[in-house]
Amino acid sequence: MGEIMNKIALFALLSLALLSALAADDYYIGAGTSTQNKVPTYGYNNYGWSKFIYTGDELAAAGVSDTIQVTGLAFQVSNSLSNYVMENQRIYMRYAYNPSYSSSEVSYPNPPTGGWTYVFNGNVTWNGPGWNTVEFSTAFSYIYTIDQNWGIEILWENWDGSKIGGPPSFYGTTQSNSCVYKHQDASFPTTSGTRGSYHPNLWLMTPV
Repeated sequence: MGEIMNKIALFALLSLALLSALAADDYYIGAGTSTQNKVPTYGYNNYGWSKFIYTGDELAAAGVSDTIQVTGLAFQVSNSLSNYVMENQRIYMRYAYNPSYSSSEVSYPNPPTGGWTYVFNGNVTWNGPGWNTVEFSTAFSYIYTIDQNWGIEILWENWDGSKIGGPPSFYGTTQSNSCVYKHQDASFPTTSGTRGSYHPNLWLMTPV
């Protein structure tokens, strides 16, 4: 009987170790309760883009202390909606070297240049309230460096071509000049956008 109990205990310990090894390290940035619907995307225009920054200090506070492979993002929808589909969405990521955007940094980034990683192209379905995830086709590698406030910049492009009423709103915090956005109906905009102090709550997902 004692041998059986020992085997059961060993099996339980091995199972816990396996589950621990398979657990992904997920990093949450922000727990704000203010809401806005312009960043990361705005569904009530045919086209648009937004770029927004999370600093190295914010990543460190979320628990990032080494190299991570970001395989997806999630944003926290604040309003009630069901199966709100936005087609042809594109996401890029790169390192951010400044904590905010100056008045001279409001231009469209032109992602084929400038060190961007093209991480997602596809449809996104929003449901709310709650966290909504976007799983990447290409991972983004981020290396945390002590005493260097290199953060992450995200560019979200909406190429849907059609607008839908009642777009998602997102929980976040107020952070000065932490985003730039441009939305319009006629065509995809490549002109300068408007600075905002919108900082969506963010969930960085990593692989098991």
